[in-house]
Parts: sequence; C-alpha cells; structure tokens
Amino acid sequence: MLTSRCTGTRGLRASVRRLSGGHVISRTSSLTVQIDPWEYCCCRTPPAIDDRVSGQLIAQPGNGIADLRPLGWDANRGLVIVKGGSAYWMRDGESPDDGVTVLLTWQPDDAPGVRASGIVSGLVQTFRHVDDDIAPLRRREVQESETFREPLVGSDGYTLVGLVATLTDLDLVEPTLAEVAAHRATLRRARSTARMSAPATYFGQAIPRPHDRITVDLDDPRVAVTPAEPVHGTITGVVTHVAVATPSRSGAFTMLSSVAADTPADDVLGDLFITVVLDEES
Repeated sequence: MLTSRCTGTRGLRASVRRLSGGHVISRTSSLTVQIDPWEYCCCRTPPAIDDRVSGQLIAQPGNGIADLRPLGWDANRGLVIVKGGSAYWMRDGESPDDGVTVLLTWQPDDAPGVRASGIVSGLVQTFRHVDDDIAPLRRREVQESETFREPLVGSDGYTLVGLVATLTDLDLVEPTLAEVAAHRATLRRARSTARMSAPATYFGQAIPRPHDRITVDLDDPRVAVTPAEPVHGTITGVVTHVAVATPSRSGAFTMLSSVAADTPADDVLGDLFITVVLDEES
C-alpha cells in the first residue's frame, strides 16, 4: 500500500523551472500513455510517429492495456507518480495502490490534470475480444493510428479499444495546490446541489430569489428532483437559480425564462425550476 507523501516527482526530473501556472517539468525519460479511440476518431488528427501531441494526463485504475506501477503518491495535489512522469488521480478519496493507466486526453475538463506535451516515439493499437473477457489482448505497432467513426468488430470478434503511445521530449505542467483545492471544492458543491421542478405554489406564496434559504419536502409527489438519490425527505438549502417553464407556441418544447423574485406564486402558470445547494445536514 502506498503511503501518502508529498514527494512530487523528485528523482524523476531532468530539469525543473517554476511558472505561476504550476510546476513545469522538462524530462528526458519516456512516458507510456493510453489514448482512447473516441478522443481522435471523430474530430482530431490521429497521432503519428514523430508528431508532437499535447493534452492532459489523468490516471485511473489499471485496465490491462497500458498499466504502470505507482512509484509515489502526492495526496495533497492528487498526483500519482509513475515511471517517466505524473498524472492527476481521478478517484478522489482513494489511493492508487495497484497498477494504474495514464490517459492522454484532449477533451476540455475542469479536472486539474497534468498538462503534457511530447513527441510520439512509439504507437501500438490494442484490440480486445468483444465476447471473451479472458481472451488476450492483441497489439499491433503502427506508424499512424487508424480512425473509425463507430466501433468496428472484425470477423475474429476483436475490436479496437485503445492506442498505447510512448512519449519522449516531455514538458509537463503539474497543477498547483490552489488549482486542486478549487477543483475539489467544485466537486463538493456539485455533490450537494439539487435541481428540482414543481408548481410555483410548492415553494411558497411568492417566488424565491437567489441566495434565499428554503425548506422543501422532496417526498412530495408534486416535485421532481435531480439527483433523485440519495436525497429524500425535508431538506434545507440556499437557492442559486430560479426559472419558470414556458411552453413554446407549437408545444414542441419548453423554454426556461426568468421570473421576478417575490412574484405571487399563484400568478405563475408554469412549473418553477430551482437549483439549491443543500446544507450539509440535509
């Protein structure tokens, strides 16, 4: 089991310089990453040997395609250290005790991943049998990754599941403590946010305003809540957004429109859509 220690990537660095956006690390060693096919199959130039690629590095539990052994664990910044680099661990509250997979992703994400730029020095496409979980992976070295609009299953039952890339001449930018703390606060806020819709009269005699504190019974059949689980019963929280549902003239769709605070609830014909940040005890 890995013990939490703030080692950063000490011992793996070729040279280090600091910028305001994070810890900038230049390396001479190589790093093995996995790239999911959906990342490039629809709308990005496929990776090829000698290309420079850039993206974010995130780590997940190993999937058998490109597993790496964790060498260290920086719990404060959520970084797992592997041979050749580091990546942001996507399992908040868990430590990476076993093998991990480092993913290179280009998709915009609020997670404070390790920003990476490197030269592709090796590419291996991996294939897995769709009906046989214990069948061994098949691997094929390529100069440029193939792209498919949709997952294709060959006559042998194998389908492309990943691209393993070896990156060299790496520049990595690790997130700062402040960036990680802000991300974790956002996650906590998201977990405690409920979105509900109900007739306006359900919320009281007048339309609430943002920053108002309200108390509602989520078991009342008039209200629909997202998430429906595990929030039940009477809850209290602070209103962050209020809108009213207005059907289009054709009736084909519903628009959300603003509504003035303190408007009598009896004057509002459509359902209210309200976002509430729940109190911790709710």
